[in-house]
Amino acid sequence: MIDDGRQASVSRIASPPGIGALIGGLIGDVKTLISQELNLAKHEVRGEIAKVQSAAFSLGLGIGMALVGIVLFSLMLVHFLEAITAWPLWICLGVVGTVCAGISGWILFQARATIADVHGIPQHTLQTVKEHAQWIKARVKL
Repeated sequence: MIDDGRQASVSRIASPPGIGALIGGLIGDVKTLISQELNLAKHEVRGEIAKVQSAAFSLGLGIGMALVGIVLFSLMLVHFLEAITAWPLWICLGVVGTVCAGISGWILFQARATIADVHGIPQHTLQTVKEHAQWIKARVKL
């Protein structure tokens, strides 16, 4: 009877998981990790697209308003400059045109700087993928 009790208690002890179970668990973890990385990448790309849309809208609106304003304001300045100086009309047009070109160059430089801030590759996702790859390599070596 004692032997039967001992055999019963031995059969109740759980055996350690086999290599197949460990590899299956690792594959499941990798699948989960890849899914999370893809979701993070989607979120990051959507944020970058929103930045591009905002910059494009602002750039388009700014250019349109600048064109209308420059035409009207430059005409006013040309006639004002002609009225207060003895310069011919063509010189006044050249002075005002040069100033307008300088201002528009500065505006376009600012827009270029904004567009340069947009990243084509999701930086945060790339960093986490590298970290997870290092973690997996460390686990596999164990």
